[in-house]
Amino acid sequence: NISDRTIAADSDAGFVGIVDSENVTARDLTLSNVAPGVLLVGSQNVTVQNISTQNTSRGVKGISLDNSKVVNSAFLSSNSDDYAVSLARSSNNTIQNNSFAQTKIGSTGIEVWNDSDKNLLANNTLQYDSSLSQDSFDGFRIGHQSDENDIISNTLTGAPIDIDGSRLSTQRNTVQRNVIQNSSDDGIDDDGNATLIQSNQVINTTTEFDDEAISGGSYARVKNNTVDQTDGSGIEVSRVATVKNNTITDSSDGIVLEGERSVARNNTIDTIT
Repeated sequence: NISDRTIAADSDAGFVGIVDSENVTARDLTLSNVAPGVLLVGSQNVTVQNISTQNTSRGVKGISLDNSKVVNSAFLSSNSDDYAVSLARSSNNTIQNNSFAQTKIGSTGIEVWNDSDKNLLANNTLQYDSSLSQDSFDGFRIGHQSDENDIISNTLTGAPIDIDGSRLSTQRNTVQRNVIQNSSDDGIDDDGNATLIQSNQVINTTTEFDDEAISGGSYARVKNNTVDQTDGSGIEVSRVATVKNNTITDSSDGIVLEGERSVARNNTIDTIT
């Protein structure tokens, strides 16, 4: 249990564990081949800044972490089937201005999971190695009763954004002003409830599985998005969803309304190939 402390490069840390603490900063660290690199448990007002991780199982792992930040850091290649940054039972945190370079099959950039609410993921960049299989890979993943999180102004290359409500409901999350390109899966895959999907660009979601560039769950609001070049549907939504003011070009299907009482209004579909 510590407070008001900075852990920096001169500490020569190979691993950082912060437990039941507040007002702690971990910065200017290089961590590799550890699991995890930074562990944050039962803490608040922690800042992780300007760290670099490589080949870690969860570069930063937060459990019961609140009002904290992971910023201006670089995460290279989390281990297969693991996450570079992971939050569980954690709320009101900010993950911002970070870069993710994923080079292992199944690795994921950011996971916000298990009752984690009102977190902000903003201005991050993620690059997934296009030579690897991208099946079941998510750039950012929100789920398992995690509500009211904001995914805003990120750029993802080679991987989708996934709102996963398949097992336990995930509600009222926002996906806004992101660029998702060259994904071999959906660009935005929403299986939550009442998700706002707005003003995103989804480009070149080429896949053999005929997925959608944007899929919206129940009560989704899909507005003002641009979809260009997908060999699946441009936009597909579940029940009681609204699809409005979107532009779709060069997709095999324009808009598909799968569920009852969903509506599409004022959309532009220029080319169906």
